[in-house]
Amino acid sequence: PKSPQQAMAFAALAAIKRKKKKMAAETPRSDVATTKSIAGASPPPPPVKAQKSPKPPLAPTRENKARVMPVFGAPAQFRLPSRTSPKKKMPPPSPKRKGPPPSPKLRKLASRPGSQAGLPQVSETSNNSNTIAAAIAKVGPLQDALVRKTLKYQHMLEQNAILSKEFRDAQKRLRRLQEANDSLGSAGVVADRANMAFAAMFEEFKAERKYFEDTVLKESSSSANTFRNRFITVTTSMIALAGSRGEKPSKIFYLHDAKCSFSILENGQPVIRLDLKNASLRLFIRGKAVHAQFAGVLYGRIICSRYKNTCQMLLQIPNLSVVRHLDNDIFGPALPLILNGTALSFQLIEIVCSILKGVNIGNGQYVPICRSVSRFECRNAGMSARKICTIIKASIMSVSGKKLEYIDLSNNLLNESQPSIDELSNVLTELKGSSPSFPESVDLQNCGIGPSVAKILGTLVAQGKGFGAKLNLAGNHLGSVGATNLVETLSSSQAPITWLNLAENGLKDEGVKNISAVLTKLSKLQTLVIKGNGVTDRAVVSLCAAVEDHKELSGLDITDNPIEFKGGQALAHLAQYKPLNRLCFLNEDLDRTALQMLRLLRGSKQKETTE
Repeated sequence: PKSPQQAMAFAALAAIKRKKKKMAAETPRSDVATTKSIAGASPPPPPVKAQKSPKPPLAPTRENKARVMPVFGAPAQFRLPSRTSPKKKMPPPSPKRKGPPPSPKLRKLASRPGSQAGLPQVSETSNNSNTIAAAIAKVGPLQDALVRKTLKYQHMLEQNAILSKEFRDAQKRLRRLQEANDSLGSAGVVADRANMAFAAMFEEFKAERKYFEDTVLKESSSSANTFRNRFITVTTSMIALAGSRGEKPSKIFYLHDAKCSFSILENGQPVIRLDLKNASLRLFIRGKAVHAQFAGVLYGRIICSRYKNTCQMLLQIPNLSVVRHLDNDIFGPALPLILNGTALSFQLIEIVCSILKGVNIGNGQYVPICRSVSRFECRNAGMSARKICTIIKASIMSVSGKKLEYIDLSNNLLNESQPSIDELSNVLTELKGSSPSFPESVDLQNCGIGPSVAKILGTLVAQGKGFGAKLNLAGNHLGSVGATNLVETLSSSQAPITWLNLAENGLKDEGVKNISAVLTKLSKLQTLVIKGNGVTDRAVVSLCAAVEDHKELSGLDITDNPIEFKGGQALAHLAQYKPLNRLCFLNEDLDRTALQMLRLLRGSKQKETTE
């Protein structure tokens, strides 16, 4: 053995063989013969062996040490034999057969039954012909039966395929029918919901105030070339279409989803294109003024509804002043629009401009969209030069006409910068050739206006026929150069300016002298304000002389200037020989003698008036 396990296995096999031999030797022959002679009898019980007392274990000596020590991993009852015991000799292996392998005939003969037993082989050649004939006779019917079954099964498979196809088609038809049923049910639900929505819209429509209604406007559908007369009603946020007056509207639309545009046909007829939700209308405006008013009202209601909807989406509060003005009926007296301290976005600026100038329906014709504006104020709004110029342009193009009398944009930003100059120059370019006559009063106090901007403003006022006739530029940064540029521009075109306020602009004596030199060319000027400009006696003397020569000037304000005795004498002389309606000269530096002379002059004037 090569390993302890193999040695243990060999030892176990040897012990089993020895035990079998010992048992066979101890069995007597008579008992075996007796058991064999008796047929069918149960064998006698085996003899009981006397139990032998176990042998005491061997003492571990040098001789039996190999027999006592067990092999590692083997049971204790198996002991390795001593090295002195003789090894069992294995039988020699059988000698291998020498020579060539047997032939196929020999193998065939050996495989036949009885060949090994030495029996004679029987030849079967005589029976082969009979067996083959019988087999051939059976093959024909079997082939015919096989062909018939094959055709039968093939026909069954074809029928099965046809039935499967018909079944699939039936399933598809059933599925389509189910989908049609579901769509009909959903269509019924949608129809019910649409009816409920229309009923709710109709109740809301009846609750809203009507703005305009007409029966002669023609409407054409965009999908067909058919024209029909429609009775159209516009309310606060809706538009309704009906066949005749007093009839229940067939269609009602919200205006915040609408888009309105104007165009002119080849024959010169203005057309309103109204794109609503799920509808598109073309409204032809005839030459009557009432139809033009309808176009303006429709556009005004659309922008108002859209503005409210946008503020609602952005969770903002709409400007109540603008909304109230848009909600007013178009017919009635002009109303003021006050937006002081309001930060105007560009969307709100666009709405304000539409309120001021109206909407263009073609051929340069502007129609109002709401009630006319008499007075517009937007002070302390933080507007930039672009917004200010946009509002100035809209006020010049206002459809309110002479109803817009006053516009106040003071305390905003129109300083001496390139954007301001560019925006005002664009206004001049767009209004080139026109002669604006309103608004008459323009207030631009504390806007940071410098010499260049003042010159452009002077050109804009001089270009019109009444725009800026009352111009307030107090609290700016004109200086002597800006005042000179402004007055020279106004005097060169003989602008119809009647009231000019240049208070607190740092004119000094030089600026006042330049004004005095061209004052007589402003033939329609009635009031001049030069308050708080640091003017001394020399400039006051020249100014009084120019005022005395002016025919229309009847008001002069030179308060808060360092005027002394000579200036007071010039003012007293002016008050004596010039019939002034208003003369303001209150000053802490004015000499007592000049004040006494003015008091005496005032007393004499009062006596003359009483007499």
